[in-house]
Amino acid sequence: AAAFLLGRASFAGGIMPFGTAFYACTLGTHINKALTYIFALLGMLSAGGGEQAYTGAAAMLLLGVINIPLKRVERISVYKLALISFAAVLIPNLIIISLQGFLMYDLLKSLIYSISVFAMVFVFKRVTNLIDGLKSKYEISSEDRVSIAIISALALSGLADITILGIEAKNVISVLVILVFSHKYGAAIGSASGAVIGLIVSIS
Repeated sequence: AAAFLLGRASFAGGIMPFGTAFYACTLGTHINKALTYIFALLGMLSAGGGEQAYTGAAAMLLLGVINIPLKRVERISVYKLALISFAAVLIPNLIIISLQGFLMYDLLKSLIYSISVFAMVFVFKRVTNLIDGLKSKYEISSEDRVSIAIISALALSGLADITILGIEAKNVISVLVILVFSHKYGAAIGSASGAVIGLIVSIS
């Protein structure tokens, strides 16, 4: 469900980097990568991704291929994963640009897409590590909680245009998520989560 909603989420005129970034962060974990790939791609398609769905699918496929030799490595650092993800996203984007003719707008859009994936890997990796470690004792830090808030906000932004009785579903669920964070983790985390969720949901 998270992969599907993150796949739907977009910003800056339809850029959809979040599903790809989430898939990249499943590498090196026991999370089902095939299902993550399928649901992230379906999310992009359901939101009318078109070209974004192609580049996302190609980037995730390239990441899957790169992951084969990396399986021998016990653990890859998040910095290397972010760089690999940046390259995996930029390559299919550059191929499309070369076929359409090099335009500065398309090049800048591709760079924003790739940089967004690079940045989101640092946030999403904390959450995927947390999901992967659910069966063992895993202490949730303040950074993990903020990362959960960010990924929750981005997932909620994937509910855009879904209304119930004239009320946007993402707004109602956003308030509920903030209340849960405030109750469970205290006022400080609740305030930070509210600011993050409100900002992300409003600009998406």
